[in-house]
Amino acid sequence: MSGSTDVALVGDRLLYRVDEAAYLLSLSRSMMFELLRSGEIRSVTQGRTRLISKAALVDYVEQLERTAA
Repeated sequence: MSGSTDVALVGDRLLYRVDEAAYLLSLSRSMMFELLRSGEIRSVTQGRTRLISKAALVDYVEQLERTAA
């Protein structure tokens, strides 16, 4: 995120930009792109913008929890 945190990001939005999703998962932007490249997190594109759905973020966290168990 551009230097500031925004509490509104955690709202009921359905899609997040890569840097917003990275912030929500407490990951770096480069790590988020690596997860997208590897297919561990699903995404869509709208024009030139890559977007990650709230459901994809939840699925990724659930996958991490299953792996850790």
